[in-house]
Amino acid sequence: MHSLKKVLIIGVGVFMKLLNRAFPVSQDVWVFGSQDGSAYADNSKYFFEYVVHNHTEIKAIWLTRSKNVIDELNCLGLKVHHNLSIKGVWYSVISSVAIFCTSRNDLWFVYHKKRRKIVNLWHGMPMKKIVFDYPDHSIENNTFRDNIWSKYVAGIQHKQVSLIISTSDFFSNILKSSFRNNNIIATGQPRTDVFFSWKKDFIKSKLGLNNEDIIVTYMPTHRAYGQGELNPLIFNNNDLAIDCFKKNRIKIIWKFHKNMIPQHLGQGIKVNQEVFKDMTHLSIDPQELLFVSDILITDYSSCYVDFLFLKRPIIFYLYDNYESDDNELYYQPEDHNIGCIAKNEDELLKMILNCEYKTEPKIEYHKYLDNNSSQRTFKEITRLL
Repeated sequence: MHSLKKVLIIGVGVFMKLLNRAFPVSQDVWVFGSQDGSAYADNSKYFFEYVVHNHTEIKAIWLTRSKNVIDELNCLGLKVHHNLSIKGVWYSVISSVAIFCTSRNDLWFVYHKKRRKIVNLWHGMPMKKIVFDYPDHSIENNTFRDNIWSKYVAGIQHKQVSLIISTSDFFSNILKSSFRNNNIIATGQPRTDVFFSWKKDFIKSKLGLNNEDIIVTYMPTHRAYGQGELNPLIFNNNDLAIDCFKKNRIKIIWKFHKNMIPQHLGQGIKVNQEVFKDMTHLSIDPQELLFVSDILITDYSSCYVDFLFLKRPIIFYLYDNYESDDNELYYQPEDHNIGCIAKNEDELLKMILNCEYKTEPKIEYHKYLDNNSSQRTFKEITRLL
C-alpha cells in the first residue's frame, strides 16, 4: 500500500476512534470480515450465512474493501458495505459483535468498547507456531508506524478478543498460548458444517471436474510467508507417474497457499492438462475442493484437520526441513498417527497408487463430529452478550 494512502487511512482511524466513544453499540448489529478485507471466505463466511438464514433478529453485515466481494454479495442478496464507505464506517461504530478469522485487518476501525464483543473464528487449527508463539512475529517487534496502524486502523487487539473458537481441548490449549488469551471454547468450525449438506457430484461439476475422475489434491502451506521457495509441482516432470495417472483416471490438483501466488504465477508453468489442474490462482472455495478430493496431500497446513471429517486418505509430503528452515511446530504430523508420510516423489507415487485406507477423526482434533458448529458458536456469542 502506498505510504500516503496509509497515512490518510490512519487519519481516518484517529477520527473513527474518537467517533466510537460518542455512540453506544446496537445489540442487533453484527459485522463480519475475512482475508484482510479482500475476500468472502472461510469461517467468517459460513458463520455469516448461518446467522443470516437462521437469526433474522440479527442485522448481519459483511464489511470488505473489495469491489468484487461487494458485487458478489449484492447478487446473493446479502448485506455488504465497503469498510471505508459511510455505511461501513457507521456499522463499524455501532456493532455489538465484530467477527474476524484471518487477521486483525479483516475489519478496520473496530475497537474495544463497552458492550462490544470481538470474536476470532480463526482460519484453521494450527500445527505450525503462530502469532505470539512464532519466533519472529512482528507483534512483539513492531515499528512505531506498525503500532500506530494497529491502534487506529486494525483496532482489534488479541488480548481484547472475547471469544476464540477451536475444535477440541487439544487445540484450545495451543490457541491459548498463541494468542495469549484464555477465552477459548471448543465449538467446532462453521466451515465444516457444509460437509454434511453438499453433494459431491454437484460440487465437482461446479469446479469443472469430471465425476469419474479420482481427485488427488495437493494443498501445502506457504514457505516464509510467500518469500521462501515455491512448493514442488509434484509429478509435473515424472513421465512414469503421468502414465499411471492417465491409466487410472487420476487428476492431480495443485492448490498452493495464497501467499505463494505471486511467485507461482511468475513461473510460466506448462502442464499436461489431461492429468494436472492448477487451481492456485483461481478464486475458488478451498472447502469445496477438499470436499471433492478423494486423497489429500499436504504438509503442515491445517486443511487436513477439516479433511478428517470426510474419512478419506491423507498423505503428508514432507520434502524439506520445514521446522529448522522455516517455522517451528507445535507437533509433528506423525505424532497422532494420521495418514502416511512421504519424503520424496517416489514414495508419494506409491502411496497414491496403493491408497486403500481411510482416516478417522480423533478426539485430539475434534470434540464434535456434526454440523452444529455454527449453532454452538452462536450460542456462545449470545451468552457473552
